[in-house]
Amino acid sequence: MEVASVRMSPIEAVLIFFGGMFAGAINSMAGGGSLLTVPLLSLAGVEGLFANGTNRVAVLIQNASSGYGYASKKVIGAREAAPIFLPAVVGGLIGALLVSGVDDALFEKIFGVMMFPMLALSDLEAEGEGGAKPGRSG
Repeated sequence: MEVASVRMSPIEAVLIFFGGMFAGAINSMAGGGSLLTVPLLSLAGVEGLFANGTNRVAVLIQNASSGYGYASKKVIGAREAAPIFLPAVVGGLIGALLVSGVDDALFEKIFGVMMFPMLALSDLEAEGEGGAKPGRSG
């Protein structure tokens, strides 16, 4: 597999930096920041699969820091999080394996189509429960 090389302008780098900060805040509160960061990376010339993989590293760090923050403030404890931990990890691994077998052009089409239902579901959940739940990330 060839490693992608991306050259971006200083303006693109600044947009990605601030977009990443904003997406991190969104992910910490409700999830869905990937709807912002993956398209920003793609607009800067990063191939879709590489943009998604790069984004996953940021999401992992955001999940860890959000989890620590919520746990330290007693918003959610390990006992409450335990039932969803294993299914989330297994689902994430299966999803990653499935996506790794998709070529870049197909990934970009799938991601583009999936953005709309993901955005609609995020909006419905926030409206239906009086606000977003903490700790979801994506």
